[in-house]
Amino acid sequence: RCLRAGWQSMQHAPHAHASMLEALRLWLNPGATVILRGEEKKMREWQTTIERQPQLDRLVFAIPANQRDLPKSIEIRQPQGECVAYACREFTCSPPVVELQELLRTLENG
Repeated sequence: RCLRAGWQSMQHAPHAHASMLEALRLWLNPGATVILRGEEKKMREWQTTIERQPQLDRLVFAIPANQRDLPKSIEIRQPQGECVAYACREFTCSPPVVELQELLRTLENG
């Protein structure tokens, strides 16, 4: 509703609506969310590598294997080995990925 309400103003003065234009860009093309589960040291390595990739619209959440009281949508993303990743877009997540290079390819291919 906010985007719709501000549409005319954004068209007439885009320079004055940088935040609204950024919100519009994210609404039209939502970025990926990466959920990491596993051992903290390995997750940090993966997270650092992922965050160094030239992709701006990506959120990375590293959730330790022993973390309790998670929302169901996260709880079903079970830890596997040292580190496992789930690459999600909107409401769909990839199958579990246990190799960092495979995850990077998955993210690169969108």
